[in-house]
Amino acid sequence: MLKGVKVDSTRNGIVSRQDYVEKLVLIECECGTKILLLPDLKEMNCAIEAHVAKHKKMEKSSMKARITVRKIRQNLTQQVIGKAAGTRQFG
Repeated sequence: MLKGVKVDSTRNGIVSRQDYVEKLVLIECECGTKILLLPDLKEMNCAIEAHVAKHKKMEKSSMKARITVRKIRQNLTQQVIGKAAGTRQFG
């Protein structure tokens, strides 16, 4: 779908792949991973939890894993709330 996108549609204002990618609403983890903001809260929560699980697996100490997971989950959730509140298509 995105490969070599060259659309002359003025409906979305998309004229190239780069323009399309720039219009996506993303949240970003402290590790640099970008997660697409989804309009369905249940699906968005699943995306966050899937990413958090990756961080949990990387930690050797269970105590450190709990702290890391809590911090990352909170950060990503705050970004979702902030972006959803400022994005008309989700409101």
